[in-house]
Amino acid sequence: MGDGNEATIAVCADNEAMAQVRSFVENFGQARAVGAADLARVLIAVEELVTNIVRYGYGPGQQPGSVRVTLRLVGNRLSVEIVDDSRPFDPFAVPEPDLDAPIEARTIGGLGLYIVKALMDVTRYRRDGAHNVVEISRPVTLGN
Repeated sequence: MGDGNEATIAVCADNEAMAQVRSFVENFGQARAVGAADLARVLIAVEELVTNIVRYGYGPGQQPGSVRVTLRLVGNRLSVEIVDDSRPFDPFAVPEPDLDAPIEARTIGGLGLYIVKALMDVTRYRRDGAHNVVEISRPVTLGN
């Protein structure tokens, strides 16, 4: 788990993963009095990243692996580290969608990752051996 300002959960990268991760993030934030609006922003970003791992990280017929989510609150900065064992994928290397293009001319996908980048002020990816490691963070309001 970690100290009082750090906690980790590991889940199977299956259809149950997001409900478990959502509850974990909500409980962590509420226990540390993270402002509701900031916690909602973090949840949106985490949900997008974990959902992408579950939906696209493993090939057809491949057994789902694991996703580990670590939350850290240092001062007023909430950081999230997401580690998975799916195929290599840098979510922050995806080109930003052309929001000015007509709907019919836009490519499908990428909007969720664009939102993650907009909601978080730090977004990093690295491959560590057989694992994707994504780090995101943002300042949060603390208090009732």
